Amino acid sequence: MREGFFILLVSLCLASEPAMAQACASCSPLALPTSVSSPGGASLGQHEFVVTGQVVAGWQAFPDQTALGERFDDPNRARVDLGLVSVEGSVLHRSGIGASLQLPAALIAASDVTGARVDPGLGDLEARLRYRAQPSTRVFLAANAGAVLPTGRYSPRSGALALSAAAQSLTPGRGTTWAVAEAQARLTTIERLTVGLSLEGRAPLGDAPDGFRWGPEVRGGLDGQFRLPGERVFVSLGVEAQWRATSSVDDPFLGTRVDSGSTGGLVIAALPGVTVQLPHGLFAQLSARVPLSQSLAGLQFNQGLGVFAGLGFVVPVGPSRAEISRAATEGWTVVDYDADWCAACQELKPVLAQAQLRFPAVRFQRIDVSRWSQDELEQAVPGATALPVVELRRPDGTVVARLEGAAAHDITRRLETDLP
Repeated sequence: MREGFFILLVSLCLASEPAMAQACASCSPLALPTSVSSPGGASLGQHEFVVTGQVVAGWQAFPDQTALGERFDDPNRARVDLGLVSVEGSVLHRSGIGASLQLPAALIAASDVTGARVDPGLGDLEARLRYRAQPSTRVFLAANAGAVLPTGRYSPRSGALALSAAAQSLTPGRGTTWAVAEAQARLTTIERLTVGLSLEGRAPLGDAPDGFRWGPEVRGGLDGQFRLPGERVFVSLGVEAQWRATSSVDDPFLGTRVDSGSTGGLVIAALPGVTVQLPHGLFAQLSARVPLSQSLAGLQFNQGLGVFAGLGFVVPVGPSRAEISRAATEGWTVVDYDADWCAACQELKPVLAQAQLRFPAVRFQRIDVSRWSQDELEQAVPGATALPVVELRRPDGTVVARLEGAAAHDITRRLETDLP
């Protein structure tokens, strides 16, 4: 049951410092996904809550620039390198509803022939509501919606403010609130292989303090994840496309808003990765970002190779479905473990209905195991070999009789025999 994965996205934007990279005034590479994700979906529905936490660190290079789609031979030999760190925590209820918080930070190094500088800074806090659904053991669906809050320091990118001392540094903050929405689907096509499709959109809800107006962003990806024998190592390969619309600024001379010529574009990249599940709910991951194609507007830094590593945990909280099914109940109880795909279970339903009419003092409880894993079923009814499984329990929860398969049709006779 490894179909579900949370998505971790580190969102950084860059403004070049005039003294270090004189090529542009508002270069803004697209969002940088780490492609590091947590296997939290593996526990979806099995426990009351699932708590996930992870820390991701990485490095992304911007080694050169392009002007109007052509390589720019910069006499200043300017380049930028980003050191990235992101901390994320999330909680998911068994119903599939949850929430998450993520805070990125960056160490941005810029250099050219005049020297080098390094600017650290926090990014913008991302808060999301999440929903997860697992219609079958092979299909996993997810939807997220939330906001990116302007908690990071913002360097002015527009007008006279862009020339002030405050603009002489590189910052990951974007100066305004963004709305975020994401959808994801994963399908286990064959044993051990899962294919995923994701789509995310971001749109600014206002202008930055200096009047700079970001363009909306769209990110789409397709990936495959293969679970190696041994059940603990996953290898993945994905392709992702990121598009950002052109931003705009107020032109004080024209008295109107004009496009910012050096923002926006399309980047397509490959995302290879490996995930290792460790004991006690821990997991470790390593991934890379390899640009395949870039089409950037105006004069911008090209994305280079990126490498990311993550360490996290997935902790179930509360009783599991199997433990809940074993809990003591008030009075004598008949517990029916069945599944929608089980033909023998459907044949048993009229028998149970008749037994319920004959024994109104007995509680009849149906437990649907259609989406349970084999481990969960084994925990609930150890040693069971066939569905349906029907148990007759005393008020203290002890099992008087367990009937499996065709033998479950004898439940009426057992009630006649065993009830006091």
